[in-house]
Amino acid sequence: MNISEKLNLQHQFKDILLFKEGVFLRSYNQGAYVLTQLFGYALKLQTAKLKKYQNRWVIACAFPLNKLSERLPEAVLTDFGAKLECTYQIDDYQQWYERRCREESRAKVKAKASNESLQTNEKQASEQSTVVYINNNYVKLTSQQIAYLRSWQSGAYPIDVDRCFIESLKNKLLAGLSKINS
Repeated sequence: MNISEKLNLQHQFKDILLFKEGVFLRSYNQGAYVLTQLFGYALKLQTAKLKKYQNRWVIACAFPLNKLSERLPEAVLTDFGAKLECTYQIDDYQQWYERRCREESRAKVKAKASNESLQTNEKQASEQSTVVYINNNYVKLTSQQIAYLRSWQSGAYPIDVDRCFIESLKNKLLAGLSKINS
């Protein structure tokens, strides 16, 4: 059963449907709302815009199949997972759904902007370098290496950090020497 079929089935069925996915039972949209908001289960909600579902937002939550009788003792196992027939009001469902989608959308925009900013800063930092004349050779050091040298004090860093830094300098020196000799 694909995601569209699951969501359409959940929309048509006015009770809670839980779809077996591996060792988990997953509930979508209205089912996730009832489990988390009305029943009060602290389940992690996942919100995503799915291309397979005409770019519409889907909210899901899940819990292990072996916890079904503990969480929902009246639930009945089915060939697709489980269902729970119950009476509940979903008057606030649409507001909850829209709020979750807006929050996820904002979070994705912020994450994208933050990621782009981080990539720009890393690119700028990697492009900034200083050429140092050592032992009759020119060695190009990155801004991180220069910052490390400026802030270095004996015992300030773990010995492994110092060793890695020295090895990186040695490799740069040897690479510079091999270019001159070839």
